[in-house]
Amino acid sequence: MNPEDFPRILFITPCAFNRVTGGGITFSNLFSGWPSYKLATITDDPVPVDHDVCQKYFILTSDERNYIRPLHLLKKFNSHVNFSQTYTNQKQSSPLFVCMAKSILGDAGIPDRGVLTPLLFQWLKEYKPEVIYTILGTKGYIELVDEVHRAFPVPLVIHLMDDGVTDPRKKGLFGGYLRKTYSVKLASLMRKTSLRMAICEMMAREYKERYNMDFVHFQNTIDVTRWEAYVKKEVQIAGDVRIAYIGSILPYAQMQSIIDICEVVKRMNNQGKTIFFDIYTHKDTLLMPRSSFEIHPRIKIGDAPTNDEDFFRTMANSNLLVLPVNFDKPSIQFIRLSMPTKIPAYLASGRPILAYGPPKVAQIEYARDVGWGYIVDERNLDYLERGLSELIDNCDLRYRLSLTARKAAEQNHDVRLVRKRFQKSLQELVLHE
Repeated sequence: MNPEDFPRILFITPCAFNRVTGGGITFSNLFSGWPSYKLATITDDPVPVDHDVCQKYFILTSDERNYIRPLHLLKKFNSHVNFSQTYTNQKQSSPLFVCMAKSILGDAGIPDRGVLTPLLFQWLKEYKPEVIYTILGTKGYIELVDEVHRAFPVPLVIHLMDDGVTDPRKKGLFGGYLRKTYSVKLASLMRKTSLRMAICEMMAREYKERYNMDFVHFQNTIDVTRWEAYVKKEVQIAGDVRIAYIGSILPYAQMQSIIDICEVVKRMNNQGKTIFFDIYTHKDTLLMPRSSFEIHPRIKIGDAPTNDEDFFRTMANSNLLVLPVNFDKPSIQFIRLSMPTKIPAYLASGRPILAYGPPKVAQIEYARDVGWGYIVDERNLDYLERGLSELIDNCDLRYRLSLTARKAAEQNHDVRLVRKRFQKSLQELVLHE
C-alpha cells in the first residue's frame, strides 16, 4: 500500500510504544508497518519510548498535565503513580506525615487535569493530525484528549483496555469525586468518537450494552510463522517438571494467585515430587519481598525476558505455563474485562496452560470457551493441586490443550490477520470523511 494512503495518526497515551510493558508491546505490534512519519505520540510514559515504530514524540510536562491549586502541593503524596516503587521500602522509609497523607489520599491519589498549552498546540498544528487515537488514562488524560479534539476536530478513536481504568473505583479522599467526574467526562467524549475499540470480545459485548454503542475488539498479535521454530509440539514430560509464569506481579491482578501456586508447588515437592516453578517478572516493580514467593528451593524469581527470542525460548524450556488471576473483588473489578498481552504468545508456544482464576473473567472464559486451558476457577489449594497433578500425569490432556492453543493463536491472533484489520479500520476513517 502506498504510504500516502495512510492517515497521520496522533496517539495520546500514558503508555507509549516500547518493548517492555504489555501496552507498549501491543501498540508496537498493531502499528508496525505504519509509515513512521505518519505517527506522532503525546505521552508521559515513565518507560523509555521506542523509536522503531514511532519517531515523533511530545513528552508531557507539568504544564500540560498538572493539578488544581492548592492540590498541586500534595502531588508528592500521590500514591496513584507509585506502583513502580517497592512496597516495603515505602513503608520503612516514609516519614509519618507522608504515610498519613498516602493513607488519606488512598489509591485514588489527587485529581489531575489536562491542558492544551500553546507549545503543544503549535506542535500539533505543524503535525496536522488526521486521526486521534487514545487509550485514555487519568481524568487529566480525558481532558487533554477532549481539548485536542476540540482544536483539531478529526475522527476520534478510543481503545479501551481495562474496566478498572474505564470505571475507576478508587478509595481515598477524592475517590468518589474521581469516579463521578470520570464517568461524566468519558460519556461526553464517547459521544464524539468515530470508532470505539475494546481489548477483547467480552469487553466489546458488555460495553455495547453499557454505552449503547458498537465496539470492535483488538488485542496483541503474534507472528505465528516467525516463532514456529520455537514451538515444542512434543508434550512428553521426562523426569523433572518445570512450570513457568512470565509477566507482571500486581496486587490488583494476579499476585495472590501466584502465591497460591507457590504454596501448592511447595506442597507437592514436600510430597516427594520434583517440580520447579520459574517466575519471570520485572523485579524492579515487585511490590512484595521475594521471600513471599520463593518459599521452596525449587521456586525462583528471575528477570523477565527482554526480547521476543528469549521470551519464546523461556516458554519452550517449560513443561507447563500458568495464567493466574486474583479472586478478590477489587482485582476482579479491575481485570475482569482485560486480556493480558502475553496470551497470544502463550497460545502459540504450544505449552499446556493452567488457568487459575475466577469465573466470568475474560481471560478465564476465553480459555473455557475455546478449550485451550485447564481451568481451576475456585480459590482452593486442593483443587489447584489436583489440577496441576492431572496436567502433569495426563499426556493426552496436555496434547489436546497444546493443539487447541496453537489453533487459537493461528485463527484469532496471527499478526497478518489482526494487524491488517486494525490498520484498515483506521485508514477507512479518513477515506469515509
